[in-house]
Amino acid sequence: MDRYDALLENLKLTQRHGLEAVANRLNDFVAQLEGLVDAMKASAQDALPLDANELFPIAEVEAGLAELSAAATEAPSPSAGVSLESLRLLDGAKSQSELLRALLPLLGEQVGIVVEFIHPDGALVHQAEADAVRRLPVQAELESKTESPVVPVV
Repeated sequence: MDRYDALLENLKLTQRHGLEAVANRLNDFVAQLEGLVDAMKASAQDALPLDANELFPIAEVEAGLAELSAAATEAPSPSAGVSLESLRLLDGAKSQSELLRALLPLLGEQVGIVVEFIHPDGALVHQAEADAVRRLPVQAELESKTESPVVPVV
């Protein structure tokens, strides 16, 4: 049995050396990982801006708001809505056409008006701003081109 005891001792010694070799390699690997983690921490801290304005430039927004505020106080905005005189003019209309004729110029001060000329089959023939329609005899011109009546829709 002496021979087997020697072989067993030899195996135990080899086992210890193998375990030490694996532990040394793992310790080296852990040391490398710790070095990489430290390097990543340092680069993350270097990337962190010291001044909050580098990350969120609020000063530019503040300056823009100050400009808008100054511009708003300098020029009074036109009052929105309809004057009493305009309401009386609308109230005095006897028909829908009179009402529209009185209402369109009032709306023109607040919004842009577009007139569309629609063919009886429903196709859009022409579209123009209301001012252009007032200056040109567009309806008659379109009717002559399409050889049928064209209905203006405002």
